[in-house]
Amino acid sequence: MDARISQAPSEKLKSEFKDMIAASPQIILGTQSSSRRAIMDELAQEYGFQYTCQVAGIDEEAIRHPEPPHLVLMLARAKAEAILAKLAASGMV
Repeated sequence: MDARISQAPSEKLKSEFKDMIAASPQIILGTQSSSRRAIMDELAQEYGFQYTCQVAGIDEEAIRHPEPPHLVLMLARAKAEAILAKLAASGMV
């Protein structure tokens, strides 16, 4: 495991994150995964923010890329675009 990932966040990083969250109007977790939601719950409690879960409704199997970092970004973008379209259709954006 990468040592940078396993380290606890510094107080400076926590402070910067709290400032960023305070400036953000809404955080949406685009997943149905209970494990990802559990991770987000822990982060929300630790850093003092709230979020909602939205289902993107995309076919993740249809999105492929041979390089995992690119695949993750492509999936994240597709989910974000799908959720944004749903919010726009409902008049929330």
